[in-house]
Amino acid sequence: MALCVTVCLALPTIHRGRPLTKHGMLGEPRGEERPMGVQTLWISQRLDHFNPADRRTWQQRYMINDQYFKDGGPVFLLFGGEGEASPKWLSAETHIVQMARTHNALLLQLEHRFYGESHPTEDMSTSNLRYLTSQQALADGALFRNNIMKMRQLPGETKWVVFGGSYSGSLAAWFKLKFPHLAVGAVASSAPMLALINFQDYFRVVRNSLGTDCSAQVKEGVQTLELMAAKRDQWSAIDSKFKTCLPFDSFNRNNLENFFQTVAGNFAGVVQYNKDQRIGGASNITVDTLCNIMAKTEKSAVDRLAEINDVILQNSGQKCMDYDYDEFIRQMRQTSFNSSAAEGGRQWTYQTCVEFGFFQGSDAKDQPFGHLFPAEFFVQQCRDMFDDFFDHSMLKRAIFETNTEYGAQQPSLRNVTFPNGSVDPWHALSILEDMSEDVTAIYIDGTAHCADMYPASDNDNSNLTQARKKIEGKVRSFLE
Repeated sequence: MALCVTVCLALPTIHRGRPLTKHGMLGEPRGEERPMGVQTLWISQRLDHFNPADRRTWQQRYMINDQYFKDGGPVFLLFGGEGEASPKWLSAETHIVQMARTHNALLLQLEHRFYGESHPTEDMSTSNLRYLTSQQALADGALFRNNIMKMRQLPGETKWVVFGGSYSGSLAAWFKLKFPHLAVGAVASSAPMLALINFQDYFRVVRNSLGTDCSAQVKEGVQTLELMAAKRDQWSAIDSKFKTCLPFDSFNRNNLENFFQTVAGNFAGVVQYNKDQRIGGASNITVDTLCNIMAKTEKSAVDRLAEINDVILQNSGQKCMDYDYDEFIRQMRQTSFNSSAAEGGRQWTYQTCVEFGFFQGSDAKDQPFGHLFPAEFFVQQCRDMFDDFFDHSMLKRAIFETNTEYGAQQPSLRNVTFPNGSVDPWHALSILEDMSEDVTAIYIDGTAHCADMYPASDNDNSNLTQARKKIEGKVRSFLE
């Protein structure tokens, strides 16, 4: 997810699980950068891998670090996801870099089609976005892998291990599923494997991560806010407390839902990335920060929600809470790669509308954020952004086809490990128990989204340190 996205789009801090940064759910890692070791290159790809009669090609961006590579060493391929690829993943002291040094591996990162600078088509019109699918991305990876083998003149027995985090973690697992002969193993961190329309467990995990007392205070504040929203004479108070960019008006249903989604998103974004090692974002604001504010009982619960909103606005550089639904749709309907929507918002929304769902609505009864932004709110966004083709029956069919294609949470895999953090809401859609001796789950208590992939920190808990050692052992076993 740089242009004016964080200021201009009428979105919460986090949208469909995707932070409003150009790098998507797998952000840039902290740590010293050594860019001299990384080259950015381009490779020719087919536009449509599944139509032999279509000979159109385009240039896909990738990054390479060969400073650790020795003859006979393996290749580690990091899949790009729903954002711009960053060379820092191959240059900072990330976990994949540390393992590459240990195994004398060639390091590669392949940017996902339609994200970053990898533009297969002239724009992001709906007719062009039909080439934006996970299946096409996996086929990109297969062709890329085979071409690198030729270009680098690597021996036929060279072993490849694929890596990814969040959506790109799913791609890593699915690559091993679809092309088992092209990689000896995969590390799929925080990888959602189950497609579904209504991702109710998302806010249940947010609730659990906040804890009982904090969650109860949030619930009290939201309930008060709902009562205020129902009384016209309280709307100006909402504007004042939450620094809204436009006057509050609960008669505008879309704006009302967007407002309450934004309030919930203030918590979800912090929980999803709690204490990680990303650059920027809200990573300097933690669950402890939020719950310490919610514990200030000298203030009303709704005032504490407003204080958290102030903290999030200040951290993101926003002057006011922008929840204007119509403006959001207008922005997201832009099709130019030079538009603010091109930082990933339009593309990722399209993928959720035609492949995955993952709609983080308020339908669950046992979560503290009220019930004013149900999954249907996100289905409506699909209609409004892609009204020239979208309908609800198509979404249901797409979810079924995605789970049929990849096996959901029961895929037939070999040599894949699934690290997941207990604080991360996305773990609810991943694989949390060993499926066999070589398809394993590494559940990391107390950590958030993709935490294992970032550089180590003195503040890492012991569970994360041990999880990295387990991942290293799995990669070692893949290469034996």
